[in-house]
Amino acid sequence: MRSSEGISMNTAWLLAARYEGLPVIPLERVRQDFFPDLSQRVFLARLADAKIPLPVVRLASSQKSGRGIPLQDLASYIDAAAEKARRELRAMAS
Repeated sequence: MRSSEGISMNTAWLLAARYEGLPVIPLERVRQDFFPDLSQRVFLARLADAKIPLPVVRLASSQKSGRGIPLQDLASYIDAAAEKARRELRAMAS
């Protein structure tokens, strides 16, 4: 990914630094950090019906095991949202 200033940045690397190398980010941290306007219930519902298209993984077969979003998928989601915003900006400017 390239910022508007020409500085090369890698979203996955930045997320890895932020989450101290966790390969799967707990759902509640993703919600708090990227979707703070959504309640936990609404966030989970939007994930379940793919209105927020992020895969939710469970690292153990137990229903009580923690769930999270793979870091690489979160990075791809952020990059796609940024690219969409760039296209919209270019369309408005032309």
